[in-house]
Amino acid sequence: MAQYIDKSAVVAEINRVLNSYHPTEITSGRYALVDLRDFLDTLEVKDVDLEKEIEEQITQYYNDCEQKLKEMDDNDNDFSFMTLDNFAKHFFELGLKAQKGE
Repeated sequence: MAQYIDKSAVVAEINRVLNSYHPTEITSGRYALVDLRDFLDTLEVKDVDLEKEIEEQITQYYNDCEQKLKEMDDNDNDFSFMTLDNFAKHFFELGLKAQKGE
């Protein structure tokens, strides 16, 4: 499973390490850190309102359940539609989108 860290925390740590170098010190590590920091500055960060997403999914879930119950006839005992699979799938896809920057 992917793990996410705060971009600003990474940049802050890079800056902390860069500030530990003497101002006249020139090293390949310093150049690499500057290049990494500059690359991180090009990445777009997308915030997701998790509470809103959960609320929307719960509402959609119950609407789907209501609709399915209306459609069921007396002999239909298939309640598999009431699983939480749709929640898991939605948040998995949300994570993939966030990872891709969508």
